[in-house]
Amino acid sequence: EAAVGAALEAGYRHIDTAQGYDNEASVGRAIVRSGVARSELFLTTKLWPGNPQWGMPAKTYDETVAACKQSLANLGGDSIDLYLIHAPMAGSAEARLAQWKALVECKAQGLCKSIGVSNYGIAHLKEIEAAGLPMPAANQLELHPLT
Repeated sequence: EAAVGAALEAGYRHIDTAQGYDNEASVGRAIVRSGVARSELFLTTKLWPGNPQWGMPAKTYDETVAACKQSLANLGGDSIDLYLIHAPMAGSAEARLAQWKALVECKAQGLCKSIGVSNYGIAHLKEIEAAGLPMPAANQLELHPLT
């Protein structure tokens, strides 16, 4: 909370957080305490998709929508600017596609303005394409050099 508050005071206006970091509520409090208008900020957060290999079941469609609603409640405001699936760790293409469909629904409901993916490889993006679902735009992909 203190770090985000200091960043906002220093002029930062993009906050990138995630459900998996377990800090959305403290980020939300920092935003409120900062006095910076929410309209001046770009807020990105990420769905923790689960990871069956770690004993964490993949989130279902309904659980994904509920997670987005919880992230929005934690962060405050009317919507999340960019909501990403944190990584393609749901365990199967079926589970990843259910999560992506849920993000499409979250956007339709106005819970988030834009949706995308993080740490997805080409094969994961091709799953979305093959399913005939809306693709994340190039500016809605978070990629890392080693993924």
